[in-house]
Amino acid sequence: MQKANRVSVFSIALIVFSILGGACATTEKEDNQDGVSDGPLTYEMLSGSKQDGFSPFPSMRPHRLLVKQGEKIIQDRVEYVTYDFNDDGRNDMVQRLDSSGNVLEAAFDFDLDGEIDFKQSYVKGIKVE
Repeated sequence: MQKANRVSVFSIALIVFSILGGACATTEKEDNQDGVSDGPLTYEMLSGSKQDGFSPFPSMRPHRLLVKQGEKIIQDRVEYVTYDFNDDGRNDMVQRLDSSGNVLEAAFDFDLDGEIDFKQSYVKGIKVE
């Protein structure tokens, strides 16, 4: 199988989480119904433990995106799900989810070397050929 990319799955997830986590001090403002701003939007990525998994896969780890405006939670959803099938501490599969929980993209490390071997795209949770 030809390598799709020589970047490790963990590195990609770490970069994405760092970008989202670093966006916690955004200046983006939203107005409420009265036209008065409730403060800046803040973004936080929360990584769950394997015990927080919400599926029968014990190696699954959900990563939630929390969006708040002031103290009000605007959005709290699972953004990524990672799997470590052989328990070596490296992600063997990463899935990016949409706001409905459907898979948008999946990256796989079949030979367990920490690098992406294959990527798959989805539309509304259905694999795109």
